[in-house]
Amino acid sequence: SFGDLEKIKAVSLDKKHLENVRSWMIIGFWIGQRVSDLLTLTPDQLRNAPNGGLYIDIHQQKTDKKVTVGVIDPLALEILRYRFPRKLIPQRFNKYLKIVLQKAGVNEMVRGFKFNSDSQRKELGLFPKYHVISSHDLRRSFATNFFGKIPTPILMNMTGHAKESTFMGYIGRDPDRDSYADAFMEGLKQI
Repeated sequence: SFGDLEKIKAVSLDKKHLENVRSWMIIGFWIGQRVSDLLTLTPDQLRNAPNGGLYIDIHQQKTDKKVTVGVIDPLALEILRYRFPRKLIPQRFNKYLKIVLQKAGVNEMVRGFKFNSDSQRKELGLFPKYHVISSHDLRRSFATNFFGKIPTPILMNMTGHAKESTFMGYIGRDPDRDSYADAFMEGLKQI
């Protein structure tokens, strides 16, 4: 959430690798890409946008789609332009992300899946938020936080979703069935 992002920005971190992870988290929050595309970003994928922001050209690995994401957030721009983060493997990113979240106090109790090392399975339960968040939640947060504020086709283009129904399921929403029913009834009035 935006509130969690503010906590992440504000927390004091005493280790460089955690600062690096925080930078990737902030970028990930604003670009909505899979971890495979996020952590392989390079400065040569950045272009200046006419509004003072940046374009990030991404060739999505999973779908083979080319997308361009716009970034206008001042802190994300500062990181991308002047403090580009160091490379990191996804496993370490997920491990350290949880530490950053814990230190930031992102600990409200939420329902989610957590890996149980005894049973070697993910188990559903009520856990502090930092336990159940992973890199993919940055992507889902992007789509969820901007849904209803940014037109859906624009969000779908940035995330690479081809079908609205898939995108809506991804963010946990039903497509607006009422609008389809309304359009149908308006069409019937014209007959």
